[in-house]
Amino acid sequence: MKLTGTFLENLGKRHSVIVGMTRSGKTYFAKHVLEELQKKGYHTVFFDPKHDDDYASLGTICTTPVQFYHQLLKKNPKIVYRPSPKKDGRVEELNRIVEVMNEWY
Repeated sequence: MKLTGTFLENLGKRHSVIVGMTRSGKTYFAKHVLEELQKKGYHTVFFDPKHDDDYASLGTICTTPVQFYHQLLKKNPKIVYRPSPKKDGRVEELNRIVEVMNEWY
């Protein structure tokens, strides 16, 4: 898969979401895009609700909002956030992460 510099440049300047049907390749595409953005020096956050070790190379793994916030304070350019596998816990954690991101940026 080849991504143009213009596409990556524009994507790197915005918050972005990738959506699609189940098993359509969203995670694979996201990994490829994030790797290319990281090569260009952009800071990235990958949300990994499946805790898939194939994506651990995308950054420092955080499993709590406190760990995530700590990595932001350190200005870590590559973060992987793995929320709780329990649905109720995951929703609460992701809400906290969104709050932190809104305050940080």
